[in-house]
Amino acid sequence: MLESSDDGEKIRVHYPPVAESGNDYLTSDILIELGGRNVICPNELHVVKPDISRLNLDLVFPSGNVVVLSPERTFWEKATLIHVECKRKVFKSDANRLSRHWYDLWILSKHDIGKIVIKNHKLLEDFVRHKKVFFHYGFVDYNDCLHNRFCLVPEESAIIHLQNDYQKMLGVGMIYGDPPSFWNIIKGG
Repeated sequence: MLESSDDGEKIRVHYPPVAESGNDYLTSDILIELGGRNVICPNELHVVKPDISRLNLDLVFPSGNVVVLSPERTFWEKATLIHVECKRKVFKSDANRLSRHWYDLWILSKHDIGKIVIKNHKLLEDFVRHKKVFFHYGFVDYNDCLHNRFCLVPEESAIIHLQNDYQKMLGVGMIYGDPPSFWNIIKGG
């Protein structure tokens, strides 16, 4: 089933779940944002195919080419989003699905891409310029980001909410392997 927003900038695709999860953290839908406020450069072309195609080589599964944001853009998106959340006067009390942004930034920072993009000040400048126009908030000065004054660690009470959200995320298996503790992510370890 497809559902579009009144402004025509978002499409929610609902699909039947493979198994009932018994929780409301993972939903059986995806959100596609098409608005003019979004920037899609730099981007990359990736082939998307079902995970099962690696396990069953006797069947041919469909695949598709998808244009996605490059990790460089995602890095600055996550950093500025976290900066905004940390600058809020009142942090969102449920922190629902917010901890993933800290995890994503932590993962990107540990990867080679994080070490490269942190030096790409031109991309950060472009990103901040865009944010100032399309995502302006009176409580945030994006110029702080340009002068290495990111606020990436919220107040301790917010960390508690984020840690609870992170535990829910771990509980539904959104992270493979041996995930770090949320405190480790906050400390940058």
